[in-house]
Parts: sequence; structure tokens; C-alpha cells
Amino acid sequence: MRGSKSKEQKVNHIVSAWCDMDGFCLGQKKAEEKPNEITAIPQLLDTIQVKGCVITVDAMGTQTEMVEKIKQKHADYTLAVKENQKKLYQEISEYFEDDELLKEIKDNGGYKITMEKAAGME
Repeated sequence: MRGSKSKEQKVNHIVSAWCDMDGFCLGQKKAEEKPNEITAIPQLLDTIQVKGCVITVDAMGTQTEMVEKIKQKHADYTLAVKENQKKLYQEISEYFEDDELLKEIKDNGGYKITMEKAAGME
């Protein structure tokens, strides 16, 4: 949260569950420090109903444990992958180099590329 840091207090790291379709926050969980967001996300998922929903998580949350938690909650997921996750990134890149598969995905409207220009800006 921007502006939450002061001389007396460290910056707040808040994980939020946001409903894009309805435009409101379903819940929030405070993480003590930024690296703890990874553990805060499953804790937040435990407090809300996500069955049948699609959960999207940034690259920090692309963890095996995260996928297992989402599957336990009977939801689907879309996880971000960056090049610093070398093996996973390489396997996904090779998968999408298959021209026939790529054509089929594009023809069915299931293909989108986003490029990050700067942190937090698309």
C-alpha cells in the first residue's frame, strides 16, 4: 500500500482478493513483510469462497503450493511466469512454439500477450 510507511511504521504489504466482474474486494490479508505475501495468499484463499472461479496470481505466487491450495478450493487458475523461473519459462515457451497448437488456440480466442513496460504499468 503506497503511503503507508512512516517513521514509526514499516510499509504495509496487503494481499487482496479482487472480483474483476463485480469490481469489489472480496477480502484482504496483511503480510508482515513482502516475501510473506506467498504465505498470505493461501491464508486469504481459506477465508473466501472461490469454487468455480478463476484465480489469477502474479509471478511471485507461481508456486506449487499455491496451485494445490487453489485446486483444493475447486477453482481454476492463471499464474504469471517470468524468465527468472528458467525451467518453467522454457517449457512453456517451447509449448507455444508449436505452430499448429498456437493456430488452434488463436482461432478459439484463447490467446493474449501482454508486455510489461514498467513495474505495475502495462
